[in-house]
Amino acid sequence: MEYRRRRRTRRKSVSRGRTRASNEPNGGKFILIILVVSAIIYLISISEAGTWLSENIVAPITKSFGKSDKKDDDKEDNTDAENSEDVSAPTETKELTLEKVNAYFLQMGVYNSLDNADEEAKLIKAQGAGGYILKDGDRFRVIATGYSSEDDAKDVCARLKESGMDCTIYKLNTDEVTFRVTASKEQLARIEKTFAALNKAQKTLSEEVISFDKEKKDVSDEIKVVKSLVDELKEAKSDISPYKENKAVSYMVDALDASIEVLESTISDESKSFVEFSSLLKYAHTCVTHEYFLLASNLKG
Repeated sequence: MEYRRRRRTRRKSVSRGRTRASNEPNGGKFILIILVVSAIIYLISISEAGTWLSENIVAPITKSFGKSDKKDDDKEDNTDAENSEDVSAPTETKELTLEKVNAYFLQMGVYNSLDNADEEAKLIKAQGAGGYILKDGDRFRVIATGYSSEDDAKDVCARLKESGMDCTIYKLNTDEVTFRVTASKEQLARIEKTFAALNKAQKTLSEEVISFDKEKKDVSDEIKVVKSLVDELKEAKSDISPYKENKAVSYMVDALDASIEVLESTISDESKSFVEFSSLLKYAHTCVTHEYFLLASNLKG
């Protein structure tokens, strides 16, 4: 077992078909361009591409979709009305932002073996901790809970150490990721809704894991809070799923799926005791925060 802080490396399993563009002659900057053919959505990292890319790359690509020979026109007559409306819908360009998140986790151990990590997780779950296992390369980090404040995390960690428990602060912070997105007004609204739902879920859970224990809330009341988050995430998924063939959108759907699954599991049994539900809530918070981090990393490229 090792208890040492180590720079996080992104899981290999989450680098799903990331698309990188080659260096452009007018600035030599890395860019992310993702195209949805059926919906004509372009996502470009503003921090890396800027206005030059928007004027010289997006416009020509959009224009090229307006060109077709007679045979292509004939084929378009056979497409369904919904796709036809998506392609021909007026587009606009807007800057969308996935807000940054700072998370400071109480790490109770780092293991080379998943079995050993599982044993540690079971032990701390029984005491009301989350017991989330975060895979980091060939290591497995066992997380008790997380805080948005580093000072709060340090205070609790210090108390755990005083009581004889090993504890380390593990930071999982994301930068703000801003994109210039060209799409229909409806599609822009759906992407904004997805970002907002995921961010709200993460922030709400960050508050609830503290207030639930501190105020000794009733389990049934807390289930209502989590259920509300699930409903919003499901609605966002329903809105954005039609475009999931797009890589960026597929990352969003993955984050939504994982968040919905863990939250539904959290509220599946109202007969859970206070300690049992507290553990589930902390686990869900860590999972949703981790998925948010993975989404930001994938979109940023």
